[in-house]
Amino acid sequence: MNIDPSSIALAHLGLETAKTMLSTYSNFKKRNAIHLLELLSKCDADFSNVKSRDDFHKYVFRIIEEASSEVENEKIIAWKNAIVSLAVNFDENTLKEEFIKILSNLSVFDLLTLRYIYTNEFDTNSLCEDTVSYFELTGIDSECTWLSIRKLANNFLIDGRGNVILFDGLSPSERIYNKNKIGELFLKFVSEI
Repeated sequence: MNIDPSSIALAHLGLETAKTMLSTYSNFKKRNAIHLLELLSKCDADFSNVKSRDDFHKYVFRIIEEASSEVENEKIIAWKNAIVSLAVNFDENTLKEEFIKILSNLSVFDLLTLRYIYTNEFDTNSLCEDTVSYFELTGIDSECTWLSIRKLANNFLIDGRGNVILFDGLSPSERIYNKNKIGELFLKFVSEI
């Protein structure tokens, strides 16, 4: 068998590159997990009522795993707020499992859109148009905002005609969206207490 020395060198280089990338990835995840824990250590939340509960710890470990892969600091802060919300309202929050899944699937822009929607009052049927207009003024394309609004509706954080079926033949401007209780609760879950 004739083995080309340059092939061996390239294979070795590829292996070393892969090792470096995995080490960097591992360090990235570790840095984010440490950042999340530092944020938690700086908050004034009382963890005494849940610190010995295994069910609470399972959620915390899951959230640390989610946050360790985050690229955006704002999302890590949302994960920290989720842990604090769990600590404060663990037994009362019956939607915690769903909220963690939803937070995992939302982008920072989706959270910003949700916050804008729930912190402003809108005339009847103007929630979408006002939200799109606001973000257009900040330089964000209207399509990005419409996608975010649809994503919020598909996660039941806002109500809207056709929010279960994404492609129902209606253009985004033909849909009517409204705030709902789940969206309000979710925003509290990811916001600082």
